[in-house]
Amino acid sequence: MDWSASAIKVYRDGLLVWAVADGAAIPDVAHQLTIQLDATATRTLNPSGRAAEELSSLFPGLAASPGSGYVVLSSEQGLAGYQLLKSGASVYSLPAQPGSEKTTLYSAQFASGRVGNIQCLTEFNLINTSTQIRNLQFVLVGDDGSPRVAPHNPAGFTLAPGQQMLLRGDDAFGLSNAAFSLSLVQGSVVMTADGPGIIGDVLFGNAIG
Repeated sequence: MDWSASAIKVYRDGLLVWAVADGAAIPDVAHQLTIQLDATATRTLNPSGRAAEELSSLFPGLAASPGSGYVVLSSEQGLAGYQLLKSGASVYSLPAQPGSEKTTLYSAQFASGRVGNIQCLTEFNLINTSTQIRNLQFVLVGDDGSPRVAPHNPAGFTLAPGQQMLLRGDDAFGLSNAAFSLSLVQGSVVMTADGPGIIGDVLFGNAIG
């Protein structure tokens, strides 16, 4: 780490992975810092080979059930991968995502509130893979193609380099709590960033179970 009056820079394996150059955001008094070093694991695959391994086996020192976080996979050859998640009787998976140069992402579905006997929940999971701060804007769009009326629409957020954000749709747009709302708000979502490097996924589920 390099810390000066004009910039804070963090390096990993000699490469710059995070930086702040805004002098107003850099403290000029003593601060206590907690620095957590990333765990690493190395595996070898044969040509066209496959590997499957529990997270606890890859990273033995990791907590049994980490509440959040993500894994970065790199290789000198092309790879395809996915993550399998188990919670109680439920099993679902997420595909691995390459870094992205796109600055606009879309979710073709958004649902928050009651439909039948289900309290629908939409949750966004975003990661800033770039080395720059990214400012994000979310717009909730109705089925007619026009922005929906909501307390926070559009909604703005900021992600630091390498930061992950888990964001509920009802919180993002200032809607009634999805677990208790008696009406359904649905549509789609457009997210724009002021630069490349944002990746993510959208989770749909029942807010109370």
